[in-house]
Amino acid sequence: MEIKIIDKFLPNQTFLNLKQEILSTEFPFFIQPKIVKSQSNDRWDEWFATHSIYDDYIPQSSYYDKIGKIFFDSIDDITKIKSLNRIQVNFYPHTERIKEYTSHQDTPYPINAAIFYINTCDGFTRLSDDTIIDSVENRLLLFDGSTFHNGTSTTTTIGRYLINFNFL
Repeated sequence: MEIKIIDKFLPNQTFLNLKQEILSTEFPFFIQPKIVKSQSNDRWDEWFATHSIYDDYIPQSSYYDKIGKIFFDSIDDITKIKSLNRIQVNFYPHTERIKEYTSHQDTPYPINAAIFYINTCDGFTRLSDDTIIDSVENRLLLFDGSTFHNGTSTTTTIGRYLINFNFL
């Protein structure tokens, strides 16, 4: 899949409503002790929080219908979604200095990946060719999720919020 970056991906009011809901104190996040499954458990400085919306072809959250309704048609207009694999909302906490997390693949086989950035901060996504995509709110990044990539923390806000999608 060719790398695509789409700014102002969602209509403004739709985006603002989504952002308000996810950044609220009511949205449930769950602490994950490691960002990449293969990393050791003694890396206490590489934690994040997630909310699994859809995983292994099964809805995991009551937010599935809402998130799906917002994104499916818009993504499908750019690249056809044949089969959804995963949707996950991620929160990466503030750190004193930008921390680049361990590089990883979403899957070992070719799969479409999309990252939707919920807030603007100094964090970023680094792709395998060293391309850096800044975290800019309402931006969608499309790329091949089997290529190595990594994310970062942020120093300019309480945390970095995004939604990950994997689909065929």
